[in-house]
Amino acid sequence: MRGTDRARDRESRPRSAAICYRRSPGGLEFLLVKTKGRRGWTFPKGHVEAGETPQSAAEREAREEAGARGRVDPRPLLTYRYPSSKPGTDGQVEVAAYLMEVDPEGSGGHHEWFRQPAWFRPADAVARLSENREEEFAAEHRRVVEAAVERLTQNGTR
Repeated sequence: MRGTDRARDRESRPRSAAICYRRSPGGLEFLLVKTKGRRGWTFPKGHVEAGETPQSAAEREAREEAGARGRVDPRPLLTYRYPSSKPGTDGQVEVAAYLMEVDPEGSGGHHEWFRQPAWFRPADAVARLSENREEEFAAEHRRVVEAAVERLTQNGTR
C-alpha cells in the first residue's frame, strides 16, 4: 500500500473521544488536553485501532493523552464533528464521544508531554474549547459539554 493510500485508510477509520469528568466540591469538571499544535484545547480522542471497540479506544486515548483512568460509559454520549485537513476527510471527521468518570486516584499519570491536561468547570471548558477554533466546531464542542452536563444531571449527579 502506498503512503497516500495508508494515510487515507487511517483517516477513514472511526474515531472516539473520552469526555473525562469528575465531581469536585465545586461541582462537575471536565478534563481537557492541548491539541497537537498546542494552540487550543480538546477532549482526548483518536482512531479506533484494529480489534478495538470505540469504547475501549476512548479509554485508551484518555490514558495516553491525559494520563486519566476511570470507568467509560458503554453508551455513546453523541457523535460530533471535528476539523481535519488530512486527505479523504472532506475537512472534517466524526467522533463518537463517551463519558468517562475519572477515578479519584486515576488522573495525573503519564501522558503525552505536550498535552498539559487540566480540569475545567463546564462554562470554562466551553470557553477553552472555543479558543482558536472555527465557530462551527466551537459549537460542536459546546454541544458535547451541554449533552454531558444534561446526561450527568439526569442521572442525579451534579
